[in-house]
Amino acid sequence: MALMSAALTLDDAFAADPAASKGLSVETADIDGEQIDVHIYRPKRCSRTPGPLLLVFSGYERNTIEYVRRARRVAREHCMTVLVPDLDRDRFPRSRYQRAGVSRKSLRSGTHACMGRLLLGLQAWARQHEGRPDARFVMFGHSAGAQMLSRVAAYCPVPDTDRIIIANPSSYVGPSLIDPAPFGFKDLLDVGARESALASYLAKPITIYLGDQDIGDERLDRSRHALRQGRNRLERGLNIYAAARTMAAERGWAFGWRLVVAAGVGHSSRDMLQAPEFMATVHEGTEHKR
Repeated sequence: MALMSAALTLDDAFAADPAASKGLSVETADIDGEQIDVHIYRPKRCSRTPGPLLLVFSGYERNTIEYVRRARRVAREHCMTVLVPDLDRDRFPRSRYQRAGVSRKSLRSGTHACMGRLLLGLQAWARQHEGRPDARFVMFGHSAGAQMLSRVAAYCPVPDTDRIIIANPSSYVGPSLIDPAPFGFKDLLDVGARESALASYLAKPITIYLGDQDIGDERLDRSRHALRQGRNRLERGLNIYAAARTMAAERGWAFGWRLVVAAGVGHSSRDMLQAPEFMATVHEGTEHKR
């Protein structure tokens, strides 16, 4: 895997607010020959040991710069470096982004190009670029980005990550051996392989992070299998978490998931990143719900 970086300037994006440009840069990562611009925010002053690297995946609009701005406050407060890759819709359409390159046909043939490979490359590049080879990693995805992380966690080799935060997605990979991809594990044809993959999924360090007011239907996945998960994003998240916890308990499997609900928050990445509940998604602990 070829890894390289080249410094760029963040020209007009923050021209209206010169002070905001402190600590900001855009770098280019070469991941297996694919050029990915990564927007980075590094707090200038930290009075504590540097926190984890926070890798953020944006929603449907792919408004990368906005996500960098929205994450700055939590980065300053907790001494985290924020990295937001620019995964544009031209190169990363729904099939590759929200669905993470996974389909029923590809799982059956074993030929899918899962986004987990790109994430592994981004993590390796970030550790090298930041000079922190042992840095902890937290991944946060909102809406479309959260759908991608759900599929990566379920179907792909998951990068070395302390916590995978799945925030307000329209649909999930559920804890199901009978639902097809990208909603369940039916398309792993061998029953033993299905159970092994599902057990691994439920053991992963996943946080389902929901806004308790995310009950609208804008851009809500209305496919048959998504509708079975619930009427809206809040309900779907609560249902998937409860089903996952129940299945793990019934089968005696390890369960690494947590549920965190942000009070008074709708379908807003800004509010989810800036809510007081956000840090509960990052740190180890018990289930949090408000």
